Amino acid sequence: MRYVIMANGEARRWGNYLGKPKHLVEITEGESLLARTVRLVHAQDPHAEVIISAHDERYAVEGAQLYTPPVRDLEIDRFVPELLDRPCCYLYGDAYYTEESIRTICRTSTSHDMLFFGNAGRIFAVKMLNPGYVRQLLDELRRNIVAGKIDDCKGWQLYHRYLGMELAGKAIADDFVFIEDATTDFNTPDEYLSFIRNRK
Repeated sequence: MRYVIMANGEARRWGNYLGKPKHLVEITEGESLLARTVRLVHAQDPHAEVIISAHDERYAVEGAQLYTPPVRDLEIDRFVPELLDRPCCYLYGDAYYTEESIRTICRTSTSHDMLFFGNAGRIFAVKMLNPGYVRQLLDELRRNIVAGKIDDCKGWQLYHRYLGMELAGKAIADDFVFIEDATTDFNTPDEYLSFIRNRK
């Protein structure tokens, strides 16, 4: 399967903490957050095609292809629909994934168009198994954003639109696999520092 690691956000809340992007912060000595995710994916899916979607050449990681999207005007553009020419699994570049969570994400199959992984507060991965349908969905959502009908579209809005639910909030229904372990993400230095403290 193709795995797309989305690392093309602007990381405004991170504020260049430690002098580096949050995606490159070291979780263990000598291994960045991005490198860890790439390693874990290959451990579970040796035939994986891993693509890191980013505009920063420093995000090049062994075992993954760096892809620079031509458009990143809106939050929804992080899903780089041009890569959806086959089934894909989208992961977040600022997420710390446990080995168990990556195992669950890689090995859980479905016959439905999409499958989401996360917990009550966050979405950590999205499997998009019907590329044509998902591209239409993303295009529809993008048109609504440009027309001012909705503010923007992140993982939760995509999930809710897929199930025909209200876009606001974080309600969970079908096609959702719970990841209830230490998997988390880092948007701010405080979240990163809290994670490091709790690991000790």
